[in-house]
Amino acid sequence: MKKLLVLGCGNKNIKEKFPDYEIVTIDLRDNVGASIVHNLEVFPWPIEDNTFDYVLAEQILEHLKDTTRTLEEIYRISKPNSQVEITVPYFRSKWNAIDPTHVKQFCPWSIYHYVPNARLGRRKFQLYENYQLSKTAKFHMKKFSWNKDIDQTIFQKILIKISDINLEFYEDKLAPMFPLECMTWELKVLK
Repeated sequence: MKKLLVLGCGNKNIKEKFPDYEIVTIDLRDNVGASIVHNLEVFPWPIEDNTFDYVLAEQILEHLKDTTRTLEEIYRISKPNSQVEITVPYFRSKWNAIDPTHVKQFCPWSIYHYVPNARLGRRKFQLYENYQLSKTAKFHMKKFSWNKDIDQTIFQKILIKISDINLEFYEDKLAPMFPLECMTWELKVLK
């Protein structure tokens, strides 16, 4: 059976969404029923290399100080070609500012320090090639999406369509007035 790791699981119930996976959960708190109680800011995590087929990090990366080290751990514990799904609040969103435990902010291009030959919108980004923040964490971008699994207004759906056509236009001209809520990067581990 394939294995799924849920980072910062809280009280999430994801069994219905991933019925074909053995689900392992990790959280700092011992009162949420996590399989592993561990502070994700203490490295290395108590998990063997190449263990998981899927890593789910919903609304957790913004709470962790060291994004590079966290992505290196995700990379280390993931099997080759496994999937990683990361959802974070958009830095312009009220949901980013509302939580005092958020220590990081993200825009659509933030993940591209870890994605070689990245293309998002009309531009090819070479953040990975130019800055090489990590010696190990390396992913392929499968999909970028706004407001995944969130009920959206008609106006938000229009903004997402505009962003899909021209992300730079949305980011530069519309997002300061009409920010979307969160972003999801669906990645493949490159090993």
